[in-house]
Amino acid sequence: MIARRLQFDAIKHSVLHPNQLGGIAQRSTEDAGLFLTHLVRSGWAKGLKTSVVDAELFAIQLGVIKATSFDIKRIVIITDSLTAARRAVDASVHSGQAHSLAIVQALRDFFTNHPDRSIHF
Repeated sequence: MIARRLQFDAIKHSVLHPNQLGGIAQRSTEDAGLFLTHLVRSGWAKGLKTSVVDAELFAIQLGVIKATSFDIKRIVIITDSLTAARRAVDASVHSGQAHSLAIVQALRDFFTNHPDRSIHF
């Protein structure tokens, strides 16, 4: 009961990042998968297309946002999609740009005033 109350207060007062997934009620990794499925199906209903690269970009976004929530010095991204890795830090117009912008913002905050931090793909 105390854990539920702490989660409620943390979410209510924006202590947790809005994209925090895992370890929180109704924000599990299964919920992330359902959310991704919802985004893909919503896009299909509008006549849009979704690629594997977009799905990988979404996964990279979740990983980067999760990693930047910790006090760490290095982030290592392991992916078999070089295209997704390049797009992850490309803020120009492209499919999946919203994911890239979220990644770039998280990394900007991660690197601000911390020259000893790094990210590796």
